[in-house]
Amino acid sequence: MAKPSDDTSGIDSMSSIRSPSIPSTTESFQNLSITSHKLNGNNFLQWSQSVKLFIRGRGKFDYLTGTNARPTEKDEGSEKWEAENSMIMSWLINSMDSSVGRTYLFLPTAHDIWTAVNETYSDLGNAGQWFELKTRLWRLKQGEKIVAQYYTDLKTLWQEVDMFSDYEWSCAKDRALFQKMVEKERVFEFLVGLNKELDEVRGRILGRDPLPSTREVFAEVRREESRRTVMLGGHSPAPTEPSALFSSQPPRRNDHRNDKDRPICEHCNKPGHVKAKCWKLHGKPAENPSSNLNPRDSKGFHASSEDTSKEPTSASETSAFSKEQLEQLYELMSSHSIVSNTPNSSSYIASSSLAQKGTYPTTFTAGSKLNPWIIDSGATDHMTGSSSMFSSYYPLSGNLKVKIADGSLTSIAGKGYIIMPPSLTLLNVLHVPKISCNLISR
Repeated sequence: MAKPSDDTSGIDSMSSIRSPSIPSTTESFQNLSITSHKLNGNNFLQWSQSVKLFIRGRGKFDYLTGTNARPTEKDEGSEKWEAENSMIMSWLINSMDSSVGRTYLFLPTAHDIWTAVNETYSDLGNAGQWFELKTRLWRLKQGEKIVAQYYTDLKTLWQEVDMFSDYEWSCAKDRALFQKMVEKERVFEFLVGLNKELDEVRGRILGRDPLPSTREVFAEVRREESRRTVMLGGHSPAPTEPSALFSSQPPRRNDHRNDKDRPICEHCNKPGHVKAKCWKLHGKPAENPSSNLNPRDSKGFHASSEDTSKEPTSASETSAFSKEQLEQLYELMSSHSIVSNTPNSSSYIASSSLAQKGTYPTTFTAGSKLNPWIIDSGATDHMTGSSSMFSSYYPLSGNLKVKIADGSLTSIAGKGYIIMPPSLTLLNVLHVPKISCNLISR
């Protein structure tokens, strides 16, 4: 059986660790770096918080507050107090930039240094600093950041705001009520800065009573972001104008031909036809029901009879859907009744019922004749005129409008998602009551 060792150096070192308030020597502690936030004159909040955490952890915070006052030279603990005071002073000086720390070298106690630094750099009573902090908070948006980074940035600002809002409460009930109000306000601040593609989960959260906490809201939004990343293939950057309903680019056109390549009528001098087919000379054909429409305004329902593009473009290059989702959509349509979009079709849709303008080469209509679905490459969003089709729906207030084919603006009543059986989900579908069909944006 091994005999106990007489070496007690290990015990002494462990004793030093277990009792940080009574170190056996101050030499190894004096040059200790206690924080990575070195005081430079502009970061007092971060510096002071990290210094307090460290010194409290060492059991020495009463040296900063002055509670542990300097004893007289005749007191038994005088020598120990002087050693520990010098150690804490060195911690404070070493946690500052040299240009800042040298101004406090000749102060007698750690309490004097702490008080002087607070009087010099603390902005807790500075209304201008508080205003600047609140302005940063109001302007903070998710942008191109992931939800976790956006939430972290918000949390950092909230913690700094809390430093300015350290009120003394005489009633614990009032304090709890105030904290509840602050929590609710921060839920709104978090939700208002989210990107447009998270509108659906934002509306779902706002519809709850009572509102969940900020942590619960963040967790739900992060799950929705992860789900969208899996389903839609990655995090898409935020739009430069988050409230815009329309694309900033003009509608796509499939006609890349120069006007000089098109025939010009010798009778009316307009391009696109010859004299033998001029309507002004021979009249409009009776069998053409779309003759009263401007060719450039006939959107979303004509099937192209010729290839007007010099360079073919795949659907996946110009579509908001992935290749797999388009295949799933076409498969879904093939399982329903497909209605031809020729002028003779009974489900012929006038251009005034479609959103936006442009020439679009191919579209399909699926579903019943009373509720057709149209793939419209000119629509900037999925749209429907029927609120009963939504699986999840929330109304939109304000003056949000969408432009339809006749050039007029019509109101958007709400937004949500629609599940098309068996397994296709359309997200962020706009409810536009005045359109008579359902549009799938490509």
